[in-house]
Amino acid sequence: MYHCAVEPYMKTYFSKGDLGDVMIRVYQRGLQSLVSRFGLSSTARTRNTFNHNFSISIWNMIPEVRERLNQMASGNPKVPYEQYVIDQYLQGKSNLKLLSIGCGSASHELYFAEHGPFELVHGVDLAPGLIRQAQSKAEEKGLTNCRFEVRDFNELAIPESYDIVLFHQSLHHFKDFEAIYSAFVVPVLKPDGYLVLNEFVGPTRLQWTRAQLKASRKMLKQLPEKYRQILNTPFTKRTVSRPGIFRMLLSDPSESINSQQIMPATHQHFKVVEEKPLGGNILHLLLKDIAHNFCTADPEAQAWLRKCFEAEDAFLRDHPDDFVFGVYCKP
Repeated sequence: MYHCAVEPYMKTYFSKGDLGDVMIRVYQRGLQSLVSRFGLSSTARTRNTFNHNFSISIWNMIPEVRERLNQMASGNPKVPYEQYVIDQYLQGKSNLKLLSIGCGSASHELYFAEHGPFELVHGVDLAPGLIRQAQSKAEEKGLTNCRFEVRDFNELAIPESYDIVLFHQSLHHFKDFEAIYSAFVVPVLKPDGYLVLNEFVGPTRLQWTRAQLKASRKMLKQLPEKYRQILNTPFTKRTVSRPGIFRMLLSDPSESINSQQIMPATHQHFKVVEEKPLGGNILHLLLKDIAHNFCTADPEAQAWLRKCFEAEDAFLRDHPDDFVFGVYCKP
């Protein structure tokens, strides 16, 4: 079973890296993207964050990172966790229903709809732009078992029951897990159904531990400058910082708002069927904004990427993982 972090939650309200990060975002997205944050409600800022199709450079866009995560979740670098769930838990079943809260553009939900025994894959999200993408992709694939809706979870009333409730990198955008689990997930999940999580469960508000920052900065300094070029800018990544909470509130008030409490709350309300740590403690920070430099078969880039993997593996020997894949059932 996953063991929760024991290091205290540290708070940085203003970070040295905040100004640099703002400059990068303005350069990538334009000044209007920053100005538009002011005067919006917290819900509107969250919606605005996910409602734009900006190019980003994040760790799990790298094919070798995805294979690493597959290996951790399914035991096979070529088998994603979605297929693993289908193979291990849904064989011989039919006419199932899946509900995904915070489905985004629904790439994972569409996989379940295309390859699993589902008569309905139902996804909801705050961002209209992402829901339009999900609907378009479903149409392109000729899938008729999908329903995607723009809905606010706080206003969500679900009369149906589901065989699978899925949170893929969305649960950490919620604060009150008692309300989510007791008042919503438990009532809509069938008695023999499964809660499936693929989640960030690391430091609340991304307040990275000193040990994370030290290990990430050490590895970053070793990388040649050409692999530290920040996407769509003339800038080079020089350090790894803990984001300031005020900047996070301006950007997306929901980001990792209570993420350290996800696992305790999940274990309180559900029985663990299986749970697998997925790392991310170093790679997530280290490769932010520079991951695109490793999306290549170039031998030198691949050699440096393996060194990054080694740095994370060394760190994980003494620290709990920031990302987790888990399957749960009602007690």
